[in-house]
Amino acid sequence: MNALLRVQSVFAVWALCVMLNGCSCSSAPCDATREGFEGGCCDMAGLCEGTTGLVCTEAVCRACGTEGVQCCMAPGEVTPSCNAGLTCVAPAMGAQLCQRCGAEGGPCCEGDGTATCAAGLSCLAHVCVSSATACMVAPGVATRPINVGVVDQYQCGLRVITVMSDTFEHAKECAGSMLAPNELVRAVEIGDVTEPTRYPMCVDIRRMGRHYAEPRAFSLGDANLCVCGENGPIGCIRMPTTAGDTCAAM
Repeated sequence: MNALLRVQSVFAVWALCVMLNGCSCSSAPCDATREGFEGGCCDMAGLCEGTTGLVCTEAVCRACGTEGVQCCMAPGEVTPSCNAGLTCVAPAMGAQLCQRCGAEGGPCCEGDGTATCAAGLSCLAHVCVSSATACMVAPGVATRPINVGVVDQYQCGLRVITVMSDTFEHAKECAGSMLAPNELVRAVEIGDVTEPTRYPMCVDIRRMGRHYAEPRAFSLGDANLCVCGENGPIGCIRMPTTAGDTCAAM
């Protein structure tokens, strides 16, 4: 009897959705025999307990992180996530949903502290806009050349983009529309610097031995991060030295 009541309840919800939304209602009756599992009905409490990573969407258990479904929240994480090509968007009401991102006029692909768009587009106020829009300055506003540093994920200095703008924040948005894949805009101003500086260093990475390096960066702090790379600061000893030093005495 409980199974029959549950099926009747799901059909009633679906019928009401169709009546209110016409044929646009995307939810079909769920499979009552797979309650709590992907594609099956949510349980009576509106939960999906058969498999981790499932959420109840329009009375059906669906995998989180997919388009039109709730964002995933991994244990211990504070930021929700979605599958590749999707971003987590908070509607005016209800749960955060995964939507396609990166296209002009759509939401930026945000995650891991970055906000990206498709080639030729820049993220402006969480929306992907054309480069011309990102670099536009209001008529009559006085501009000046502002240098913006371009780095990789480890803060290694790559190049400098000079933008005519009135503020550094606007210059960063404009420069962000000119980046190649795997390039990032440095968050901090670099002043009059026109190219990355080489920092001679002795580097001792745990289990990899000692070697000499000249990372290109916009500051000593950036150089420390750059020379350690994916090893991170733990187990990576940096010591400024002179060019040509073999680091043997370190």
